[in-house]
Amino acid sequence: MLEWASGSRMLYNYIWVGGIFYDIPVGFEERCKEFVSYFRPKLDELDDLLTNNQIFIARTANIGVLPADVAINYGCSGPMLRASGVKWDLRRVDGYSVYPELDFDIPIGQGLMGTVGDCWDRYKVRVDEIKESLKIIEQCADRLMSDFARSPEFDPRALVPKKVTLKEQAYYVRAENPKGELRFLF
Repeated sequence: MLEWASGSRMLYNYIWVGGIFYDIPVGFEERCKEFVSYFRPKLDELDDLLTNNQIFIARTANIGVLPADVAINYGCSGPMLRASGVKWDLRRVDGYSVYPELDFDIPIGQGLMGTVGDCWDRYKVRVDEIKESLKIIEQCADRLMSDFARSPEFDPRALVPKKVTLKEQAYYVRAENPKGELRFLF
């Protein structure tokens, strides 16, 4: 899907400062929804297979415990911090882009199989975040499909400027990413 949208096979040079390099191709929303429909049952199957597996639990529960205060002092963010029981997600705290308008939960570690902040909680937070990401993808695809009626003749890339010019000053931008906060200062 990212190769189709960006034109690159491995290095998706797609999201730029100020937006995206090109608009999404016609039909992208439908294919996203098809993927979610295909992937959700597969994710549930894998989740059932691993999450309650006694061998997996024995090897991850109460192992590598990272308490919330230590996670904060170490500068952890993203799923590492949330697995320690801290409900901190920039998409909710800083409310950028379309995230304030979307319905999704922020999974946190709860110590269901061991201690809050252990390896099992870090695994579970990531699995739950994948499920929340599927909800986000569906909502965004629905919005794109309803907001922009596209015809096969319409080329959205023709409307996007090729270059974004910023005023000369210092900029600080942060966003939620799979491994935590991604920050830029330029």
